[in-house]
Amino acid sequence: MDTETFLNSADFAVNFFNSLPLEQFNNALKINRNWYKECARELRERQRIVTEKFQDLEREYELAREIYDKEFKKYSHMSISWRRINLKQFSDKRNEMHQQRSKYYCNVLVKVDKACIRCGFFDLIDKERLNRWKRIYNYGSIKFRKFALPDSEAIVIAAIDALKEVIKSAHNQGFNPTHYLITDHIKIIKEIRLANNPEQYILSLAKKEFSDDHDEILVRMTYSDFIERTYHGNLLQKIKKLRRLYYKIAEGSLDWWYDWMENN
Repeated sequence: MDTETFLNSADFAVNFFNSLPLEQFNNALKINRNWYKECARELRERQRIVTEKFQDLEREYELAREIYDKEFKKYSHMSISWRRINLKQFSDKRNEMHQQRSKYYCNVLVKVDKACIRCGFFDLIDKERLNRWKRIYNYGSIKFRKFALPDSEAIVIAAIDALKEVIKSAHNQGFNPTHYLITDHIKIIKEIRLANNPEQYILSLAKKEFSDDHDEILVRMTYSDFIERTYHGNLLQKIKKLRRLYYKIAEGSLDWWYDWMENN
């Protein structure tokens, strides 16, 4: 069997899509009928698995919430401090399930939806969720296309956008093009673009910026005071926005992504 025949075979397509990471699914993979069918089949199966898991988490959260509400009503005549201590196990369970449900939604379910959108398989997404994405991000707009980006690409674009905003604001405030605030941020953009793994490079920058090391924390506090005293207006806001992005990326939160989507 020659290479082209092998690549076009149904068996190869099955094995290929079974092992393909979500972030690599895109419309260009539908090169023939076999690949089209297997791409759709694999995404449909992944949607089924993650949707069932999310529904299980939803039920567990609802149960924990109902138990807490029941206990709260039973002891509503007690003081706030008494309820805070004696109902803690119920509120902790409710909060834990809420956090698990939210994390799974953001870190797993949304990523499968985004892969389906990139491949053009809108019918594989739960209608209520699809309508929500279209309503929030204006279907067909640049923002909706940004929504469908793999997280690895989105992090790079968000970081470069934030760095460019600092540079632009510094220029607008009359800073010399050779000022370190401008040259340092230009250098970082170049290093991101030249990195073998731009996402990993940004993550290392963010973790270095917001390390738990005691000395680093002291440096960070000093720098925060410095920027508050040195910069003002729009430039100060852009620097804070960049640092907030680094912080959210460093702690593994998806808040950076929602901020970026809402503000661009």
